[in-house]
Amino acid sequence: MMIRNPILAGAWSLLLIVTILQTSSRGADYVHLSRENGQASVLIEGKDDDDWHLERSTDLRTWRRDSSFGTLLSGRIAAPTRQIEPASGVEFYRVVKSQGLYDTNLFRTIRLTFTNSAWVSALTGARSRQTNVPATLSMDNGASLADVGVRYKGNTSFTMAGAKKSVNLSIDYTNSAARLMGHKTVNLNNAFGDETIMREPLYFNLMRQYAPCPRGSMAMLYINDQYWGVYSLIEQENSDLVSDWFPSNEGDRWRTPNAPGGGGGPGGPGGPGGFAGSGSAFAYLGTNISSYSANYELKSGDSTNAWQRLVNAIIVLNQTPANDLRDAVEQVFAVDSWLWYLGLEIVFADDDSYWNKGADYGFYYELESGRIHPIQHDGNEAFTAGDVSLSPVTGSTGTNRPLLYRLLGVPELRQRYLAHLRTILDESFHPDVIIPMINHFHALSIDGVAADLRRGYTMASYTNDLRSLRTWVTNRYRFLTNHAELTPRA
Repeated sequence: MMIRNPILAGAWSLLLIVTILQTSSRGADYVHLSRENGQASVLIEGKDDDDWHLERSTDLRTWRRDSSFGTLLSGRIAAPTRQIEPASGVEFYRVVKSQGLYDTNLFRTIRLTFTNSAWVSALTGARSRQTNVPATLSMDNGASLADVGVRYKGNTSFTMAGAKKSVNLSIDYTNSAARLMGHKTVNLNNAFGDETIMREPLYFNLMRQYAPCPRGSMAMLYINDQYWGVYSLIEQENSDLVSDWFPSNEGDRWRTPNAPGGGGGPGGPGGPGGFAGSGSAFAYLGTNISSYSANYELKSGDSTNAWQRLVNAIIVLNQTPANDLRDAVEQVFAVDSWLWYLGLEIVFADDDSYWNKGADYGFYYELESGRIHPIQHDGNEAFTAGDVSLSPVTGSTGTNRPLLYRLLGVPELRQRYLAHLRTILDESFHPDVIIPMINHFHALSIDGVAADLRRGYTMASYTNDLRSLRTWVTNRYRFLTNHAELTPRA
């Protein structure tokens, strides 16, 4: 570690900058301190995708975070600087790295500036055409990027919401190497139907302890210097996310599209589409690859072999005799990952899910193991009010959800699944865990929500929804812990 310009004379006797380094190579290289016209400024030289808090101490034992400083992005020669107000006596300073773009302790501010005065209609058209509108992006940590690609996103959240739409940011729109704190795509979701705006970040931060899942937090958005309110800040399901969870991102990444009316694809054995359909739920539709093409979308991977790999896995899942299924299915599906994933969707009552729609979920064929893994796609319909008494073994008796029906039909796998649910209830889906998280997100965002004139609901409605969310968590926990399937512990 190198410290430059550690001592300044003048208005205070001593100013020392101390850098806390990580055990990896991701620490700051230098902390620069300069003084001009009586003002002290800090610049942190290090990786471009890191930002840092400033902490103060008078004795090098007790440290307090300087909340007025926020965070500051590191970089090289063009790194941003920030002024600090020193104490009158001896004081020590250190910089501590944040947990990244989606740090749940931070309430980020993102600003978009368009030169196109008709940017609203341009973003609407970009959504339809899957194109982008260029904008300059800046953040409260000093980040600044030109020519970021922007478009509206979403289905129900687009058509049913008012002026406040969900936004997709393609950081690498014009420069393939461009990243915002290590991310090439970022989502600002309007959380339609969720007046607390926190359900998706809550769900994702708990789910990702057990299954491949994006990160999530909260942020404020300004567009052309006008405040557009509080959004869920959500990581994109893409090759970068795959790289975080798997040995490589060279396998096949899939998405099951959400058909009009709910459910996936045009139907299949379970029905002609809608929630009864099973066409996108790994249902068997024969051996012809063309029978599956409307139900699954290959996002990236080996277009020559990916479809055959998928169909082979579906055949094994559906056509293997019950006595042989336990070993056979493990060769094509990452069974334990799916048991965690399916259980989490049901515990959190995620209506945008495999168990409910049989669609609108993601999965990944891992080349290294030759197996299909789940990837969480969407979380804005978790904590669904009407599902407080949803059975923990939903889908295990209906043939239109083959993963649940066939896997939970194997006694060993059913017991493992129920054991996973008990672990989730002990560790994560517990009022003592979730309600403090709700209170934390509330404290971070309440002022921003109150100032949001585009939110489309009253603050009384917000307060009621917040209270309902806490109550729902408690009632759902009580229901599950008293459910006959989950009470045996022996």
